Amino acid sequence: ADRYAATIQRLPQLELAAVVSTQPRKREFGARHCLSSVYALERSMADGVIIASAAASHASLARHLLEHGWPVLCEKPLALRAPGLHGAVRVVGTGMRANALLMVAITDLYGAPFAALQARLAKRGTIVRIESAGGNRGPFRSDCNALWDYGPHDLAMCLHLLRAPLSLSECRVERHHGGQNTTIGLSRAGIPVADIRVGNGFACKSRWLRVMTADTEFLLDDLAVDKLVAGRRGERLWPVHYDRTFLPLDRQLMAFRLAVRRGQGRHWSAALALRVHRLLASCERQSTR
Repeated sequence: ADRYAATIQRLPQLELAAVVSTQPRKREFGARHCLSSVYALERSMADGVIIASAAASHASLARHLLEHGWPVLCEKPLALRAPGLHGAVRVVGTGMRANALLMVAITDLYGAPFAALQARLAKRGTIVRIESAGGNRGPFRSDCNALWDYGPHDLAMCLHLLRAPLSLSECRVERHHGGQNTTIGLSRAGIPVADIRVGNGFACKSRWLRVMTADTEFLLDDLAVDKLVAGRRGERLWPVHYDRTFLPLDRQLMAFRLAVRRGQGRHWSAALALRVHRLLASCERQSTR
């Protein structure tokens, strides 16, 4: 919530109209209205709502707001763990029935390096392989485990790039450095196409994504100086230049603003969030057998 408030106050196109929080400190963001309950929110106060509360509350808050026609930008995940899948489905269904905008905050997809990667891939043919690693020592969040904390980031990027129907081919859990890492394998038409490792058992923080076509390799490393490099497979990778004007959260909030102004009733991120949730739920069930 703090990052959202600070970013909104920094962007001249946006205004922090209201803050809803049970924590008095959160009400000191300089908003015009400070409320203790979402049920006190009136349509005259704002144009859209951002849900940046604890993950366990996302589904119930989103359903309530969508039922009342509010455009919603909800932090991921929509719900927690495998039993929460039904709740996530209900949230998306509520938005569709009410024709109310539901946008899920998958901030990684709004980064300039990721946008540059997509543009380059459009000219390089079919993706044949994706590898990624995302995690750190932890845990850092008390409301979900390592799989649900780190998994949505990397899965969302892979699914968004591959697009085609994918199935879970592997889910392997291992303990490292006092934490737990999960390796997730995805296949397309029975052929392995993605290998994703997430968790809180990494020796040091990792946030990278390697994408390969038949002849080209791209490496997106969020922690590197040159965040996106590319080149022919097996050869040296060179930095890719891209527009660094706006941060990912800036771009995401501006996309939400544009969708609200257009009166948009649906957004691709909701369907993507459901695909991510279904795969994480399948992985969780498979790993606990």
